[in-house]
Amino acid sequence: DFSINTNCTPYSTEGEIYGLAYSPNDTLLYTTSRTFERAQSFNLSSPNFLSYPTRWYQNLLNPTKILVDCEGGIWVSDSGNYRILHYTIGSTSPDIVLGQPDFTSRGAGGTSDRDFWKPVGLAMDKKCTVLFVGDYYRVLRFRAPFN
Repeated sequence: DFSINTNCTPYSTEGEIYGLAYSPNDTLLYTTSRTFERAQSFNLSSPNFLSYPTRWYQNLLNPTKILVDCEGGIWVSDSGNYRILHYTIGSTSPDIVLGQPDFTSRGAGGTSDRDFWKPVGLAMDKKCTVLFVGDYYRVLRFRAPFN
């Protein structure tokens, strides 16, 4: 529940929000909801954009950060499943997974250079060639192609 401030517009979304990202074309707001264990997007050009979110990939566990890359792709840190997921523009299914051998594995976390213990931070260079993941007490660097 938001209080009204004359300098801002109050927005309400579904669930406990941990990640926010803005699309490069300024039309979508992306969020991660830990309450409902999903990522979702809101079309900001719609007058009722908060009433009709696009819910995509609802098999998340403690999703924290969300990042929009320079190509409009979405990266989500799925902390409870020890992985990072990537979605192409307009897709509701991930096409890249880091930290797990496949999209359905939810094994225990690890500390090797291909495993995550608690991935919570995401950053990418402006050329979309290097992804940094904040993972508990370390930062891992992944170079394109990401697989």
